[in-house]
Order: sequence, then structure tokens, then C-alpha cells
Amino acid sequence: MDGKFQVRQIVHLQTAITYASNVTIDFAQYASARIDLTGNITFALTGHLFGSHLWLRVKCDGTQRTLTFPGGWTFVGAAAPANIAANKTAILELWSQGTTDSTIVARWTVQP
Repeated sequence: MDGKFQVRQIVHLQTAITYASNVTIDFAQYASARIDLTGNITFALTGHLFGSHLWLRVKCDGTQRTLTFPGGWTFVGAAAPANIAANKTAILELWSQGTTDSTIVARWTVQP
């Protein structure tokens, strides 16, 4: 080598998830996804992969929406949110530390 190094960029294509009142997110299928809420939502996970990370952009319509998460998730930075305000956008970051919901570490960040 001539002393130069290569910088490699990882691009995660963002997949649209269709809104439903119950949404199951597959760690094996998504690295980055987005969902537009038009009603209340209950999240679930499948395809837990040790060490995997997933970003989900959540955009709320013109009505406050209720959020429900699996009880085993550990939220860092703040408690699990109960809702998202109208017309707000949030990022839900998920890290899988094993193969069950009890091994999920989550962080919710919403626009002010």
C-alpha cells in the first residue's frame, strides 16, 4: 500500500413499512425503515439477530397517536413513550443483544 486508506460508506436503504395497528418489524429484513402513522400502533419484533441495529423513522399525521412497545424492551435516555404528538417525526433506534424481546435496547428521539 502507498499509505492511503479507503473510507467505505455503508448505505442503508430505507424501506417503507405500511401502517397497521399492529406492526411486526423483522430485524433480518430491515436496517432502516420508515412508517407514517395514521392511527395508534403496537410494535413487535421478529428475526432478532445478536448485535444487529435498526433505525425506524416514525412520522405522525395530524392527530396524536398512542404507541405500545413490547414489555421486555429496555429504553435508554428516557422511558418508553406512550404517544407521539400530531405532526411530529421521531427516530426509534433498536439494538438486539440476543434472540428475544428482553434483549432489545431502544432509544426514542422525537422532534421538539
